[in-house]
Amino acid sequence: MATKKDSQGKIDASNRTSIIAFENIILPYLEIADEYFHGDWFSVEKMAKKKDKTRATMLCRVMDRTAGIDYIQNRGSFLRSWGIRCQRMETGVKPWNTFTSRFSKNTVGQNTEFRKRVTAIREQQMYPNWTMQAYYSDENKVLSVAAVETRQFYKLMVEQPDLIEEKNCYNCVFYSVKWSHLRDVGCKAYKIRF
Repeated sequence: MATKKDSQGKIDASNRTSIIAFENIILPYLEIADEYFHGDWFSVEKMAKKKDKTRATMLCRVMDRTAGIDYIQNRGSFLRSWGIRCQRMETGVKPWNTFTSRFSKNTVGQNTEFRKRVTAIREQQMYPNWTMQAYYSDENKVLSVAAVETRQFYKLMVEQPDLIEEKNCYNCVFYSVKWSHLRDVGCKAYKIRF
C-alpha cells in the first residue's frame, strides 16, 4: 500500500515530467499548429520550485500553489494564465481525451484543485483563465491537445455532475470530463488536435 509520502513523491515527479513534456513536446507543436499559442511562455511552476526567497519566486509559489497557475502566456498586449496537464500514453493506448481536476487527495486539511478552483471562480479570485490537457506518446509525439476556458469547465462540472467520471490515481480522486461531452452541451473547448 502506498503511503502519503510515496503518493506525494509520485505526484511531484509527475509534475516535473509534465513541465518537461509541455516545454519540449507540446509547446513547440502548439506554436507551429496555431497562432493562438504564439508569444512568450513563462513557467510559474518551475520558478516556484526554486530554493531562493526572492519576491518573484515567492509570488510564483503563491500563483502555483494557491491559484493553480502553471504558465503565463505573454502575447505582448495581454497575458493569459494557464493550468496545464500533460500525460504520457503507453504505445498502443489511445489518449483519454478528457479534462481532469483533482477532487480529493490523501493529505488531510488541504484544499484540492477542484475546491480551490470552484471557490476562486465564485469569489472572483485569481485562477488560470484557461485549462489545457495534452496527451503524448512514448515516442514524444503529440497525440491530442485541447483547451477550455476554466470558468466554463468548472461551471459545467458543478451544474452537470452527471458528465463527471471519477478516476483514482496515486491515492487521489480525479474528476474527468470527456472533450466530446463538453462539445455536446455547448461548452467551447478549443481543440488543437485530436
